[in-house]
Amino acid sequence: MEAELREAATQPDRLRALSQQDRQAVRDMLSRSRADRLAASQRRQADDQDRLASENDRRDAQADRHHAANDRQASRADRDQSVIENQEQDPPRA
Repeated sequence: MEAELREAATQPDRLRALSQQDRQAVRDMLSRSRADRLAASQRRQADDQDRLASENDRRDAQADRHHAANDRQASRADRDQSVIENQEQDPPRA
């Protein structure tokens, strides 16, 4: 029966020939179909937003790692500079 109603929904002359109950069934079927398409579209949009957020999180984590590496390198350079300055101020005694 649903297949007949679905087919009738695509043919206006056949749709007019249906009983009021059958026309209501066709409207309900089309309404459910529209709602299903909207729900699917919203799920796809949510998935896209999740993917974008994950990509941004990965990019932020990569930037954090890069900054941490730069901080470590700067710390080593500062420590090396301090050692050099200390050696210049207090040369080793022989």
